[in-house]
Amino acid sequence: MTRWRLTVALVLLLLVGVPAAMPFLELLGHTRGWEAWAESERLASLAGNTLSLVTGTLVLALPVGIVGAVLLYRTDLPLCRLLRFLTVLTLFIPLPLFTSAWQAALGTGGWLPVALWSRFNTTGPGMIQTPTAWSPWAQGLGAAVWVHAVAAVPWVIVLVGQSLCWVERELEEDALTVAGPWRVLWKVTLPRCRATILAAALWVGLLTVTEITVTDMMQVRTFAEEIYTQYVVRDENAVARAVAVSLPLVLLCWVSVVWAALRWERTLPPRERLGSSPLPLPLGRARWPCLLVVLLVAGFLLGIPVASLVWKAGLAGTPRTWSAPVVGYHLRQALRTHGGMLGESLLMAVLAGGLSAAIALVLCWLAADARWFRVGTLGMMAIAWALSGPVIGLGLKSTIARILDLSPPHSLAVALYYGPSPLPAVWAYFIRFFPCAVAIVWLVVRVLPSELRDAARVDGARPSQELRHVIFPLCAPACLQAGMAVAILSLGELGASKIVDTPGSPTFAHQVFTQMHYGVTNDLAALCLLLLALVIFGVASLSVLAGQQGILTVFRSPR
Repeated sequence: MTRWRLTVALVLLLLVGVPAAMPFLELLGHTRGWEAWAESERLASLAGNTLSLVTGTLVLALPVGIVGAVLLYRTDLPLCRLLRFLTVLTLFIPLPLFTSAWQAALGTGGWLPVALWSRFNTTGPGMIQTPTAWSPWAQGLGAAVWVHAVAAVPWVIVLVGQSLCWVERELEEDALTVAGPWRVLWKVTLPRCRATILAAALWVGLLTVTEITVTDMMQVRTFAEEIYTQYVVRDENAVARAVAVSLPLVLLCWVSVVWAALRWERTLPPRERLGSSPLPLPLGRARWPCLLVVLLVAGFLLGIPVASLVWKAGLAGTPRTWSAPVVGYHLRQALRTHGGMLGESLLMAVLAGGLSAAIALVLCWLAADARWFRVGTLGMMAIAWALSGPVIGLGLKSTIARILDLSPPHSLAVALYYGPSPLPAVWAYFIRFFPCAVAIVWLVVRVLPSELRDAARVDGARPSQELRHVIFPLCAPACLQAGMAVAILSLGELGASKIVDTPGSPTFAHQVFTQMHYGVTNDLAALCLLLLALVIFGVASLSVLAGQQGILTVFRSPR
């Protein structure tokens, strides 16, 4: 097994470790990059914007997500299964689609006038409140916080909701003998989920800090946005300075991820808890009023952006009016023009998902019996999680350049650089979302009875036979779920893949991102609706897989 662990560690080091470390290794050769620390005013502005964005997102997303988790996972709320499906659906909507959908409602010509929206916006290095001139987008910190918060609410609901289902039923029943159900929820159940709530907050913070899709469109300069901007202007010294100033944030995120992962693992339920059902909290006469409130919130968070896309896709004429045939026309045009690109993007996402799930299964299997290997791989996964998309893209681009310097075959040079080739984008997807696949698979591998592995080894099974005949059959549904989750997330990835994509192989998300700069036109709305249909199909398939008995993941319904 030691040989297997060393081989997997070497593979992860080459695929993840080297690209993650390359920007900071190159920083050592650009001594002028450290001069950025003298720009105290700009650093304070970047730090303030980043902190304000994360804080605002958490302030909006955490309370709504925790309340939603309690209602959907621990009460007798009607239609809770349907609402949980909608939550999982929203979880995997790509961020470019989310941004386009909300800007269709908030931007110029949208349902909410820009003049009203600009009251909540602050722009400029000093975050000075300024009026918004005509723009195809609502810009500023307020709009960025809102989009990130709406996208983060499903993550909080799913993570906290699953943790609520893991609280010991006996502990709650004992508390119910001296207190009411809602006091037990406040005093017993929620404190038992404290580690997961902190982990959910950290996950939301990482999603907010490492993405550039929203901040680029809203003109909010964060550390991740600074790196991407400097790369676009093609100034190596500027890129080195941007990487230098982001180093403390990366270290802080890495420490936070390692600490949260270790604490979260200690709070995971024992194996015997996984088969028991949680104690439901009765809503009584408040069932239907609570359902009405939940439906109103869900309709607001989901209905407005989706309806805005449908509305934008059907506008035509002077004055502009909505027409269903116009929607159908633009959908057909988008499918005819970009259908091939959508198919290629889907294949790339599936390839990244399959690769991530396969390596995640082997990694979790090897980590189950070796603490040193588990801690080491956790540190590497934390690095991949902590790095922003542009930093990963820069590191991967430098890694490819080093490979080309070794005079590889022409076919490899075409596959990695000259193109057209999907390989660099798939590699970027793998680095960014492989930790997500590990987290899903680990929930299942950790609870497999160790007696099964011991019996296989006593019978003389080799490691490959143990993996093929014992581990894989029991974890196959979880691997399929992990692969599909990575595939759906990869459909909206921009920060890293946009830097390393080869000529002639743009992805569907890149096409959406490019058109976003010109406002939500009929064509962009139609593209987003096609992508949304693809996501709905993927999530529906994922829900079918999650319904298999005997497998517990974060996507499984608790009842």
